Amino acid sequence: MSSIPLGIVASSGLELTPVIPVISGGVLTSDSTYYYRTFTGNGTLTVSQVDISADLLVIAGGGGGSGGAFGCLGGGGGGAGGLLGRLGQVLSVGSHAVLVGGGAGNSTNGNNSSFSSIATAIGGGGASRYSGSPGGSGGGGGGTTGGTRPGGAPVSGQGFSGGVGGSNCQIGGGGGGSAQAGFGNNGSSYGGAGTDQYSSWATATSTGVTGRYAGGGGGGGYCLSNSVSNAGLGGGGKGGGYRGISSSDGVVNTGGGGGGGMNCYGTVRAGASGVVIVRYERSLVGG
Repeated sequence: MSSIPLGIVASSGLELTPVIPVISGGVLTSDSTYYYRTFTGNGTLTVSQVDISADLLVIAGGGGGSGGAFGCLGGGGGGAGGLLGRLGQVLSVGSHAVLVGGGAGNSTNGNNSSFSSIATAIGGGGASRYSGSPGGSGGGGGGTTGGTRPGGAPVSGQGFSGGVGGSNCQIGGGGGGSAQAGFGNNGSSYGGAGTDQYSSWATATSTGVTGRYAGGGGGGGYCLSNSVSNAGLGGGGKGGGYRGISSSDGVVNTGGGGGGGMNCYGTVRAGASGVVIVRYERSLVGG
């Protein structure tokens, strides 16, 4: 990451003292190279004295899972919240508003997250009894008794599409993740995986799930023998339904999508809240 020159002021005689940025807001952690400020709810990042160059990770809330259209049809998994990375952003002196989007319940799109006017991540698409909704990542389509139901479209550069729901086991499609599309319509369903591109951020801030963010929720339906495996890596909820398989919510502050269920068995689950992380070099603030 490139740095920007520090301001300089005269202190006495010919002696010059560098002016360094002063940063506040969020939860402060660090590794050997960077400081990180993590926001798990709305807040403000304040820059004092001089501008600073920083990197941003902005993740929106995940979409809610769905039940089936009728009877014992399976519902789709919720799409992961949109994920945006912005490197080398010059943050000016002043206050920068941080909004962290919440996850959504039954079939509803997640809420957007943003950092000032620089980056806005779009909430994950809600799953549907029919076609999945568009969003940061798309929600999964619902199961059917014949034919297919498509998943929702993603926002370009923020995630992937939801999976197709179908008649094989009447299973709903998985929600899209930040690194992979959701899958369905082959007697199985899984949420798309979340990206591990920011694993060092996850380690430094104790966020994410095994180094990943924004996984899609798994779809619900018959034939689910191990619902844990259909949750999208990186915080997606697992799908549920027949044979006592329970669904689950997305993992808090990952942007993961909620798991789908079935009208006659499984419970529909909610998407997860998002997170915003600001990273800057320790050397820029004298650390």
